[in-house]
Amino acid sequence: MGNATFFGKYRGRVIDNLDPLLLGRVLVDVPQIPGALLNWALPCVPYAGPNVGFYAIPPIGAHVWVEFEAGDPTFPIWTGCFWSAADALPADVSGGPNAKLFQSDYARLTLDDTPELGGITLRVDTPAVEQPLSITLDSGGISLTCGDSSITLDGMGVRLSVTKTVLAVSGQGVSVTVDDSVVTIPAPHTDPA
Repeated sequence: MGNATFFGKYRGRVIDNLDPLLLGRVLVDVPQIPGALLNWALPCVPYAGPNVGFYAIPPIGAHVWVEFEAGDPTFPIWTGCFWSAADALPADVSGGPNAKLFQSDYARLTLDDTPELGGITLRVDTPAVEQPLSITLDSGGISLTCGDSSITLDGMGVRLSVTKTVLAVSGQGVSVTVDDSVVTIPAPHTDPA
C-alpha cells in the first residue's frame, strides 16, 4: 500500500466486534481499499469521557462508515452505521420523523414526539428476560407490564392487573375483580356543609 492516503468516508462491514481492549472498536472490511491491513477501528461517538459516554457497538455484518486518521489506512475510525437496501430496518419505524428509537436484539427505546399521541416506551423481550417487560409514559398515563400483569397510573387512579385479578384504586373508591366477581368499597361520602 506504500504511503497512500485515504480521505473521506468509505463503506465497510463489521467482521468482528469483540474488542479485546473494550474501547468500542470494531474490526472492519473496507472493499474499496484492497489489501488494507485489518486494524481495529476506533469509534467516533457523540459523547465520551472518564466513566461517561455513549456506548453502542454494531453487530457483526453491520454496514459502517469508515474514515482514516490523517488519511492513514492503518488508523481506521468507524463514524457511524447505515442500512443497505437488503437490511431490515428496526420494527415499526412508521412514526416518521416524530419517532426516535434505539433498538438492540431484545430491547427497544422509543421516543415519539407526535402531539397528543407521543410518549416514551421502553421494552425488553425474551430471551433477555423471562417475560416481556415494558414501561410506557404517554397521554394515557404510566403503564408497567410484566407478562400478563400490569400497573397503570393515570389521572383517575391506579389499576393493578394480575392474570384474572384486577385491583383498581381511584377517588371513587377501591374495587377488586377476580374472574367474574367484583367487590367495591366506595370512597367515604363527605358532606360539604
